[in-house]
Amino acid sequence: MNNNVKDLINFNRKIDRCITECQLRPDGFCNTEFQNLQNQILTDADPNRNTFKRDIDLLFKNKSDRYYYLEIKYNDDHDTGKFVGINRKFIKTYAYLVNELKIDDIAK
Repeated sequence: MNNNVKDLINFNRKIDRCITECQLRPDGFCNTEFQNLQNQILTDADPNRNTFKRDIDLLFKNKSDRYYYLEIKYNDDHDTGKFVGINRKFIKTYAYLVNELKIDDIAK
C-alpha cells in the first residue's frame, strides 16, 4: 500500500472518529471537535488526499464567492443509523470540495 492510500485511509478514519465521538460525548464536545477537523481539512495541502469521486447533490456559488453544498435526502421517519452515515458522507464530501475548489478560508 503506497503512502497516498495510507494517508487517505488515516484521513477518513479521522473523520469517522470525529463523527463517532460527537455521537457519544456530551454537548459542546462536537462544536470544538468539528472546528478542529474543519481546520485540518482547510489547511491540508495534499492534492491527493480526496481524489475519490463524490456524489454532489447540489452546489451553489453566490456573487460573493461563497459556496453552498446541499445533501438532499428523503424523509426517513425511523432511526436506522442513517443520520451518522449521512454526517460522515457530508464531511467527506466537504473535504473533497475544499480540496477540489482550492478553498482555504472557512468563510467560503
